[in-house]
Amino acid sequence: MDRKFIILISVSLFAIIKSAAIVFDAPNSDGVTIYYATIEENNNKVSVTSSPTQYRGVVNIPDSVSYNGVKYSVEVISAYAFDNNDALTEVTLGSNITTIMTNAFSLCTSLERIDIGNITSMEENVFFRCKALKEFKVSEKNTVYSTIDGVLVSKDKTELIQFPNNKTSIYTIPESIKVIGEGAFSFCHNITDISAPSPLYAILAKAFMECINLENISLGSSINSIGPWAFAICIKLKNIFISDSVVSIGYHAFSHCLNVTELTIGKNVTEIGPFAFNPLNSLKVIHNLNPLPQTGENLFQTTWSSIPTLHVPAGSVSAYKAAYEWKIFNITPLIY
Repeated sequence: MDRKFIILISVSLFAIIKSAAIVFDAPNSDGVTIYYATIEENNNKVSVTSSPTQYRGVVNIPDSVSYNGVKYSVEVISAYAFDNNDALTEVTLGSNITTIMTNAFSLCTSLERIDIGNITSMEENVFFRCKALKEFKVSEKNTVYSTIDGVLVSKDKTELIQFPNNKTSIYTIPESIKVIGEGAFSFCHNITDISAPSPLYAILAKAFMECINLENISLGSSINSIGPWAFAICIKLKNIFISDSVVSIGYHAFSHCLNVTELTIGKNVTEIGPFAFNPLNSLKVIHNLNPLPQTGENLFQTTWSSIPTLHVPAGSVSAYKAAYEWKIFNITPLIY
């Protein structure tokens, strides 16, 4: 065999072996076995990985761990590391951990408290359906996140990042908050009432999605945009009031709010995404205050047991009767 070919094979095998992750386990200071995998060869960094059984009770992730005489910095919670766990109740992350990857704690149905320490990056669905969660804690040294009474917010306290699913049923959004973050309240099945005494500017995607017991919501008159799926599947809402400050409504924003009977759309709403109000099976009355009918794809369902009444500005009746998405309704002029 050609000597150059042998050398090439040897170099390739060496590269594969060198790049392969080292997987190991080690007890923490409480004697709980934690599972790890190296993430950067020669940099002595590891991620926390899933357990072949199940992490249980209180788990404290250390700042570092030693294995075979080598000290590793613990810096990442890997994807699905604690996923689908009904025995985990409390977690504290070590001070070197900066990243929590997708679905890391999703479906941890008994998790009540978590201290995320110095985390600076979180991927999607990290706390998806953690129905028992009551409190977040964050290091004072954290440069990205903070908390207000156990609710996870941005460092400057202007964006609400994550509301603990089991914190309370009635909640007033803190005065400093200007943005409701993506998925911030999604799947909070205990929440019934939300109010905001201060001006909010934006509600991002899935912010209140599947809050199935949410009945009353008052978010002020300063919101500029409502993101996709923001209130989808809020099945106990009966009245949707979109203020004049709102300009855009994302796709599926109020989809499957099946008990809504009355809908008011502010006069400055110009953009409505596909399926924004589709379906609203119980809808009886719509007030659209914009003199120009908005265009959009499948904004509403096309079949009704009883056609809803649409009230529009007096001078706009003809325009709405000619507009594809609106002509299906019984259109009458608004009476102020």
